[in-house]
Amino acid sequence: MTLIFRRGKNLYGFEIDLNNVPGALAAVTSVAHSHRLNISYIEILSYTEETYSLFMVLDFSDVEMDPSQVQRDQEKKEVCQRRYYITCI
Repeated sequence: MTLIFRRGKNLYGFEIDLNNVPGALAAVTSVAHSHRLNISYIEILSYTEETYSLFMVLDFSDVEMDPSQVQRDQEKKEVCQRRYYITCI
């Protein structure tokens, strides 16, 4: 996986394990939408019949919030199994 981003952006990457059910991706991306965050990148990392993992980069450049708030909101979604964030530089 190669990621190339513009300098000066405040980007955070989230790796999330989801239940493989209809609407799981929509549930996770709705969290970004509710906080007015742009999705800069998204990739499915692994896939099984029961679960899949994805990596999503969100742009926090235009908002004043801590990425841990997004993490907490993702944890509330029934489709999420595990999640954490890392800073992308």
